Amino acid sequence: MAQKIIVPDQDNPHAEKDILDKPAAPGPATYAELKAACAGADADFIVKQLDAGATVPQAQTAWMAELNKRATDAKAEAATAKTEATAAKDEVTALKAGRPGVKPLGQDAKKKDKSPDGEPDEDDEEVEGDAAKSAFNAKVHHYMETRKVPRTGTADQPGAIQLVAINHQKLHKQYLKATNPGKKMARMLDEKFDEVA
Repeated sequence: MAQKIIVPDQDNPHAEKDILDKPAAPGPATYAELKAACAGADADFIVKQLDAGATVPQAQTAWMAELNKRATDAKAEAATAKTEATAAKDEVTALKAGRPGVKPLGQDAKKKDKSPDGEPDEDDEEVEGDAAKSAFNAKVHHYMETRKVPRTGTADQPGAIQLVAINHQKLHKQYLKATNPGKKMARMLDEKFDEVA
């Protein structure tokens, strides 16, 4: 702010006139001035500027530089995260490719294994409720009796269940509906089995 200096007027010795002095150099900005001038600045930045005795223009220049630095850091961090995510995805894909086990039901629906009682039953009768449970369990026991694990000579129940599920999909669907009652579960099973077919 300019300072006001009053001096006698040379043309009129009884009058005084105002002479404006050179404007005073701006001093250190206050907290409120810095907060208003540097929109979005956090408290740490403002305190650093107060400690440095910065003026408003100096603080604004520093704030622009800080924003540019933060943007560059954020881009570098995003690039690193993207690289790590891609590497993790590739690792999961590699693990899935070499994973032991059996493919989920439905992926090889066209390549059905021959069952001990011949070809898969395409004409499985529509049974519901306890009848579906009994029919499914009877098929499993039949497969267990006809297929034994070679080394131990014992029945392979998980393998028998898998064969029944693959070779008798209609019966498997009815069995799942009977053991998982509810409209929502029935809808989900219908959708899942429609995807496989």
